[in-house]
Amino acid sequence: MALISCPECNRSGVSSTTNACPGCGFNIYKHRQKPSLSEIWKDICERTERKFREREWEKNQKEIKEREKKAHDAHVDAIISGIKMAEKNRREEQRKYIKPDISD
Repeated sequence: MALISCPECNRSGVSSTTNACPGCGFNIYKHRQKPSLSEIWKDICERTERKFREREWEKNQKEIKEREKKAHDAHVDAIISGIKMAEKNRREEQRKYIKPDISD
């Protein structure tokens, strides 16, 4: 048994075999334990998976925005086409009722 300082509160004279610091309650047992290779591997896999999911989410967000923009553009094009067609029909209707100029 050795006396160590608490890594959390720096209290000196804490037993190296104790589970928690008597001053602040910091879990010294967990702190001094080294992670096993399987724990390290699990942590690496979780981080990698998290990064992959974040990248996939960003990619999906870009695709969604592109689809929304295309849909918006198609909607605007349809409105413009409708306005042009209505204008064309209005002009044709006006031509029907305009009397030809017979001044000769």
